[in-house]
Amino acid sequence: MTPLSDGVVTESDNFTFVCELSKPQKKVTWYKGDQTISLDDAHFTISNDDYKYSLTLNECTLDDGAEYTVKCDDVSTTATLKVKGKIFVVTHFRNKCVVNSIFRNKCPVIPCTTCLSI
Repeated sequence: MTPLSDGVVTESDNFTFVCELSKPQKKVTWYKGDQTISLDDAHFTISNDDYKYSLTLNECTLDDGAEYTVKCDDVSTTATLKVKGKIFVVTHFRNKCVVNSIFRNKCPVIPCTTCLSI
């Protein structure tokens, strides 16, 4: 089994762990910490292609930062995922706040209680 690699991902992006086994189509189990990851959980995509086995975390959140393990029979490998939070810049303009996400360039405009109280 090839070892999993540690990773860093930005919040709301996807991340994939990959390992290879010496035999194709083996049964593997993925874990987040000590909890088994369910095939029914839409947040995760588990797949295999012959010798390659992968776990994709869809739209990562800060809570996804953890150790992930894949086990096959009596062999396992573990890696750590770190999730970087987004950085927001708030600009005041005409009694409104413009919130700009540096990573996604989304600019919602919301009423600002600070601006309105001036």
